[in-house]
Amino acid sequence: MIANELSNEQGHIESASGLWVDLMPDGVEAAKRIRMLPGEEATRIPIIVLTAKAETDDKINGLDLGADDYLAKPFETKELLARIRAITRRKSEAVSTEMKYGDCTLNSLNYELSSSGGSVKLQNKEYQIMELLMANQNAIISAELMMEKIWGC
Repeated sequence: MIANELSNEQGHIESASGLWVDLMPDGVEAAKRIRMLPGEEATRIPIIVLTAKAETDDKINGLDLGADDYLAKPFETKELLARIRAITRRKSEAVSTEMKYGDCTLNSLNYELSSSGGSVKLQNKEYQIMELLMANQNAIISAELMMEKIWGC
């Protein structure tokens, strides 16, 4: 994903599977916006900084802003691909199979929604709706966003 797309279109943030940014001109802002997302989204999206800034302080700044990795230009494409594989591997290992809100738990392995009052197995669309709501706790979900995320409209 390109930082300009991220900065200009809010919808790209929620669907990003990864982001590589240059610190200039707006990569820093893009990384900050990713890390300010609600819930697990903020840490789920891996960020790699690709930039000509190679000084130690620049690297520290980039990593402190929330980047998962930092690669100074020029670099070999195969090194970038190896770093992407490593980050993807780490991120997929850390993914939880449960989401929680209050005493409600949504299990992604068996599509079960449970609370102190009992549990129910959800159908696919029911699960997707609950997942969207629980991933965006305390946020207003527009009808348009729900239609796009759940039904692909």
